[in-house]
Amino acid sequence: MALFVAACVVLVTAVVVAAMAARSDTSLGEAAGDPVVLGSLAAAVVLGLLVWLGLSWASRSADRRSRRLTAFAERNGMTYQHHRDQAELLPPTAFFVQIFGEPQRRLVSDVVVDHRTRHVEHGQATVMRGGDENGAMREPWGYVAVRTAVPLPHVAILRRRGLRRRVRRFRGLRDLQRGLPRLPGFDRRFVVLCPPEHESDVAAIATPDLLDRWAEGSFDVEILGSWLVLFRRRPVVTLKPKRWRELAAMTSLLDARLTDWERRAALPPLVEQ
Repeated sequence: MALFVAACVVLVTAVVVAAMAARSDTSLGEAAGDPVVLGSLAAAVVLGLLVWLGLSWASRSADRRSRRLTAFAERNGMTYQHHRDQAELLPPTAFFVQIFGEPQRRLVSDVVVDHRTRHVEHGQATVMRGGDENGAMREPWGYVAVRTAVPLPHVAILRRRGLRRRVRRFRGLRDLQRGLPRLPGFDRRFVVLCPPEHESDVAAIATPDLLDRWAEGSFDVEILGSWLVLFRRRPVVTLKPKRWRELAAMTSLLDARLTDWERRAALPPLVEQ
């Protein structure tokens, strides 16, 4: 990094000296002693130092964050991964397809996984919209992916507030809206897209106390296969203990609801005599 900054300073200086020499019809040596050139050189040095300091601070800050998250995960029986480059076993929900659908969209970081009861993965994701990798707008999102023991077809539980913007952002949600009926009589804060004959499954998982936490945390939910995925338009992985306590309370409650539902779903159906 220091070599890069030094090279930039030398390059700027050479360009300025050459321009002054050409303008005043003097030699490069005389142009190099010009006060304007010396002032430009000083400004380039200061700018180079500021850039170097900024990049160094950002690098140290990222390293410090990774170390703190690693220590936090180890203390609490979890694992930490700085980057996730592949979808691996994650489901093709509308949220994950938007991230992993193209090579330049694979921007998942700060992955904290809890294996103690069931697989619970927390992570940050950068959703890119429009243009190529350099010209696209980048939006930070957070997610919690929870493994379930009983698979379900694709279900979406979406907050009504700001729903149009999220549907425009995730193509898969538009497809769900076209292909699945809305579940009537549900919590007015949410729109539920659910295949027929699975209404009781959704009601067993999305209980009122969980819906309160999802609304408070600004979470949308997708269920697909053996995964339940919560996602929102702000980070999930944080260095703030209070935020982790809130997440732990929500995922513990979700684990209890999933366990009850999985137990009932595993029972053989009653046969009328």
